[in-house]
Amino acid sequence: MRNQEPVNKNATNEAKKLLSYLCEIEGNGIISGQHTQTKPMEETCYIAEHTGKTPKLYGFEMLAYSPNINYSDMTSPCLKEILENRQTMQTAIKMGLEGKIVTLSFHWYSPLGGRDKSFYAENTDFDPSKVLVEGTPERNAFY
Repeated sequence: MRNQEPVNKNATNEAKKLLSYLCEIEGNGIISGQHTQTKPMEETCYIAEHTGKTPKLYGFEMLAYSPNINYSDMTSPCLKEILENRQTMQTAIKMGLEGKIVTLSFHWYSPLGGRDKSFYAENTDFDPSKVLVEGTPERNAFY
């Protein structure tokens, strides 16, 4: 069995408990998980409906928290996804308190020249390599 001590000496009790659980099931089980597209979690509802079980691991999208969303130039599917992801963090916290394992992803909307889902390169004029160049609009927008 692996060492169950976290690398971070300041790890919370919850983090220690999760590490202990992961070590306990290592080689003996599989953790099933599902990334949820939106806060209503249609995917996990489908899984429960068809299997009678729910995942242990839930992935949540934080894109609605991006400060750079261009509401005036987006498609209705993009707007729907943003609206359905609002307050995702509260849902993630609730699932964590219920003993689920939670992961978070964040699709950051472009701070310059973005349209629709501007975290895709084809939907933005933002050049991330210029963030490192002093005085560029990209650097100023990033910081």
